[in-house]
Amino acid sequence: MIEKQRVTIFHNPITDDSPEDEKEVLSAAEEVTKAISELGLESVTRPFFMKPDEMLGIIKEDNPLCIFNLVESVLGSCRLSYLAPAMFEYWDVPFTGSSSESIMITTNKVLTKKMLLARGVCTAPWITPGERPFMRLSFPDRYIIKPVFEDASVGLDAEAVINAVNIEDLEDRTRLRSEMINKPCFAEKFIEGREFNISIMDTPDGIKVMPPAEMHFLYTEGMLNIMDYKAKWAEDSPEYDLTKRSFNLEGEDELADMLKKTTLKCWKIFGLRGYARVDFRVDTLGKPWVLEINANPCLQPESGLAAAAQETGLSYAQTIGQIISSACH
Repeated sequence: MIEKQRVTIFHNPITDDSPEDEKEVLSAAEEVTKAISELGLESVTRPFFMKPDEMLGIIKEDNPLCIFNLVESVLGSCRLSYLAPAMFEYWDVPFTGSSSESIMITTNKVLTKKMLLARGVCTAPWITPGERPFMRLSFPDRYIIKPVFEDASVGLDAEAVINAVNIEDLEDRTRLRSEMINKPCFAEKFIEGREFNISIMDTPDGIKVMPPAEMHFLYTEGMLNIMDYKAKWAEDSPEYDLTKRSFNLEGEDELADMLKKTTLKCWKIFGLRGYARVDFRVDTLGKPWVLEINANPCLQPESGLAAAAQETGLSYAQTIGQIISSACH
C-alpha cells in the first residue's frame, strides 16, 4: 500500500490554439487527479517547460512520491517528448511510464520499424525518400504515407492512402505529402484487413498483456478503414462516430495468442516500462503486422489502455494505482 504522499502530474503546456489531440492531455490530467485522490494520495498538476532550473525547483518544492508523466510534446513537438523523462532521470526522480530512451526510439516510426525488422517482428515494407528500401516493395500497390515523428494519428487522413505505380512515384508523392503537412514522412505498404491495439502493463504479478482490442470501422462505402485523425479526435465526424472498440475474439485463440506474444516481444525489444500500447493490422490471411509502439499512450478512462484494464477487472483508479506503484519500485 502506498503511504499518503504527493504525486506531481506533469503535462505539456496547452493554449487555446492547441489542436484537439494535444488538449486531451488536460482531460487526462483531471482524470488522473481524481484517481489519485481515490487512492488516498495528494497530487498537484503542472505544465512542463524547458526551463531546467525552474522545473527542478518545482520538483524539490513538491517533494513528490513520484512524477506522473503525461508530457506528450516538448516545445510543441512530440519528437522532443523524451526530454521530459530525460530530465527526471538526470535528477533521479521516480516517474511513471517508459524511459527517455524508449520514448525517443518509439517516437521515431522509421527507427522503430528498423528495430522490429532486425528482431524478426513483422512490420509492413516501407520506404523513406532518399534511402535504400530495407524490404522488397511491390508495384503497383497501395501505400499509406505517415509522418515519421507524430503519434495520435496526426497527419493521417484519407488522402494519405495512395496507389503507387513504381518506386519513383511513391518517393515523389511521399515528398509532396511531407511538404503539404510540413512534416517528414515515410510510406509503408497499406495492410488491408483488421486493426487491433494491445495494451500492456507492469503489475504486482509481473508484466501483463491486456485483452486484444479490435477497432471496428462501421463506415459507408468509399470510406477508408483506417484510424485517422478524424476517427480519433473529431467528435462531430462520421469517422469518429462509426469507429467502435470491442474485446471479443471468441473462437480466435490463435490470433489472440499471436497478438499477445508479439506485444510482449515489443515490450522487451524497446525496454518499455510501466505501461504501453502496440498497434497492429491483421491481414486477410490472419497475419499480424506491427504498425507502431506507443510508449506513452493516452490515459483517459475511455482510452484503449484503461478500457483493456477494465476488461481484466481493474477500475480506472486501480489502473492508475498500479502505474504509480510500478514507478516507485
